[in-house]
Amino acid sequence: MYRVAASIALSAVLAAACGTGGADLAVEEPTPSLFDDAEVIVVESTTTRPPAVGVEQLAGADLPAPRTPVAGAVVVDGIALAVDEVTATGWFAASPCGAVVSGESEPVTALVAIDPAGDARVESHGAVVPELNHTIATILASELEAVGVSTIVTRAGDDDVVASVRSAAADASGARVVVSIAIADGGGTLVDAPPLEVVHPAADADGRRLAGLIHQSLVPVLLDLPGAWTASVDPGVRSVLNQRGSDFFTMLREGDDQARVVVHLPALTGDTVDLFRSPVTTVNMGQALADAIARHLLTDEEGDGFVTPGDVVRHAPTASGDACVEPLAVGDTGDGAG
Repeated sequence: MYRVAASIALSAVLAAACGTGGADLAVEEPTPSLFDDAEVIVVESTTTRPPAVGVEQLAGADLPAPRTPVAGAVVVDGIALAVDEVTATGWFAASPCGAVVSGESEPVTALVAIDPAGDARVESHGAVVPELNHTIATILASELEAVGVSTIVTRAGDDDVVASVRSAAADASGARVVVSIAIADGGGTLVDAPPLEVVHPAADADGRRLAGLIHQSLVPVLLDLPGAWTASVDPGVRSVLNQRGSDFFTMLREGDDQARVVVHLPALTGDTVDLFRSPVTTVNMGQALADAIARHLLTDEEGDGFVTPGDVVRHAPTASGDACVEPLAVGDTGDGAG
């Protein structure tokens, strides 16, 4: 009870603090398209979930350290940056638009990197989607930090930063688990249950296992939500390739010894926007994600939601060519503080 109450209070504060602005910068995260209706979802778990395994079990557990060697990451004005060089006097990194940023603080490493995805330039049904994703990400980070798991959040909710910059920061942090949270936007036919898609890198068994555990943990939370749901997210656990044979999502293209996933929550609509703003909803989602990460780190379970076929191809559009608008005041020296 204390865990829920404390997290609800945190979420309410975070929601009140979210801004509404964002820099005009292109992001590389196209809206998912629908799959063939003949696709079959595997709904049964491949393992039995022990009820006692949750985020609390991470406290004092024998956990892996962040990957080494890595340069580390810094968080400047809420934006995580990959450190390019460390000298005797400090660190140097590139800003989201390529300017040199420097500081004297110690670069950080983390076991888990959490990425609030989405385009911060666009409002949908009166909400900026990355701000909603950021609220869930911050609750998840708080849940993990409370039991001694180091985390890094790639950006604040109103900062428009391309996925390549966020992915590089997650990689440089040494994170072994990378979770990108994305509330979808878009319409579609009405469906009875809220759809959830969790994407992992192709041919990555560890990422696939994390994706299955996240699917298994989040589905009960979503099923408890009332709402008019649309089929703009393709349900299930899968990998997605682009027409060139690479992982479709930029956040999934890094790293050895990392389990990376992109979590596509149900679409934001006029009927569901208040649900995603609710502290109860965001706390429950954050806790479910924390429990799934705990199970990934502490067990060999695989979760559920795996679909056939297990990988699909989607057409990825080319870059927009929009000019980069710098979200940082690069004339000032960064201090590496969040």
